[in-house]
Amino acid sequence: MKALLIYFICSSLLFSDGSSLLDNSVPVFTGVTLGNKNVDPSYFKGKVTLINFWSLGCRPCLQEMPFLAQLDTVFPDSAFQILSIAPHSRERLAAYNSDLPSRYSGFRKACGAKMIKYDVLPECEVTIRSPTDDDEHLTLSHDSDEISKLFNVDMYPTTFVVDKSGTIRYYHSGYPMGSSDSLYKLQLMKEIESLCK
Repeated sequence: MKALLIYFICSSLLFSDGSSLLDNSVPVFTGVTLGNKNVDPSYFKGKVTLINFWSLGCRPCLQEMPFLAQLDTVFPDSAFQILSIAPHSRERLAAYNSDLPSRYSGFRKACGAKMIKYDVLPECEVTIRSPTDDDEHLTLSHDSDEISKLFNVDMYPTTFVVDKSGTIRYYHSGYPMGSSDSLYKLQLMKEIESLCK
């Protein structure tokens, strides 16, 4: 019985998800967005912040992006911001979020995705090249997941909403594909609206 109890305690510590961060301060990390905005603990003070972890090549992530772009226009800039974090290098994300010809912007356009207007934070600066990368092949591997680990992200997309004092108040993992996404959207908008008051 004692061994079983220890197993369950260890399992819950090893396999915790983002919900374990609810009602806690945002984990401390720093970085610079593609738009050269510094992200540090002060970034999360004074505004409600939606943090969205996503990955290149993640179909549900790409499906969710138009809704995030809509959210970015619904709430005033003085009260709300979106921070999009991806486990890729600055080079890959900048190429993806550009109209300049590249394999990454070509991929974005082929998926029908638009450029991201809200803050995008790469998890690292250095691109890790795959042995299969060449002019005809595009590898969408992760370059780093150090920030994702701080948030216990175990799948993409994963969304957190942080209140004006820097405390995590909402967590959702995944994105409901198809017509079932309306409940998720409504729930998320209500959460943001209540925190912006």
